[in-house]
Amino acid sequence: MGNECGKCCSQTDGDSELTDGRQTGAAADPSTTAGGPDRKSGVAIGARRSNDFAKGALQNRGLKPEVSRSGQHFDFEYTNGSKDQLDIEQVTRLQAVVRGFIQRRKYKLHTTKMHHANGMYFKREELFETLKDKDEKFDADAQVKNVKYTYKSTGSVYDGQLKGGFRDGKGTMTWTDTARYEGEWSMGYACGKGTFYHADGDIYEGVWNNNKCNGYGVYTNKKGARYEGYWKNDTQSGQGTEVWPEGSKYVGQYVNGKKQGTGKYSWADGSVY
Repeated sequence: MGNECGKCCSQTDGDSELTDGRQTGAAADPSTTAGGPDRKSGVAIGARRSNDFAKGALQNRGLKPEVSRSGQHFDFEYTNGSKDQLDIEQVTRLQAVVRGFIQRRKYKLHTTKMHHANGMYFKREELFETLKDKDEKFDADAQVKNVKYTYKSTGSVYDGQLKGGFRDGKGTMTWTDTARYEGEWSMGYACGKGTFYHADGDIYEGVWNNNKCNGYGVYTNKKGARYEGYWKNDTQSGQGTEVWPEGSKYVGQYVNGKKQGTGKYSWADGSVY
């Protein structure tokens, strides 16, 4: 877009509620921990709950199995004499996938919204409208002016500092749908610390570079979901923490807006993966 911000922001950051993560990190290796349902690993906790669930479900079907554990499997012996075996880690992974799907269905995707917002706001025509000459170059030595300007091209309003025809310094940009950005600018671009208020109530507060979330930031969904961590070009990337109002929580790595790498997913009922 030309005249890009060159003075700030570099970093590492679904989808979830905040992103679309289907991978929830590496589970603990069952072989490295003492056997038994009391060990404090995601596999053990999930397995204990899987045991109760499976036994109850089969009893309801009239099979009334005897359930025992051998290594990393549950052994089922039914009243009709047949036997079956269930892998603990596979059940735990399935639980994580199903619960993750339910969570993603309940909230809008934060990263999707940030990408969409960047297409709706921070228009290129706004960038150049305040220049007397469109071929004019940014003058770092120009005098800083405090202005309130209504853009003819979009109807949005900028109230803040202007230098050399560009938004530069601190200022607030308000769009016609009431969405607004309050924070730092450099050579016409949102760059530095700033807060973006979406028209529907969602809020991103953190570091910006070239009109995008880049660096450490916090995104709060109007329904109570929250992501706190690193971003890159409007997507979660790097270490982050995502929490939901009913008590679920994910702490771990993100890549391009998806949960990927090492992480820990905790649910309100005490299950952990």
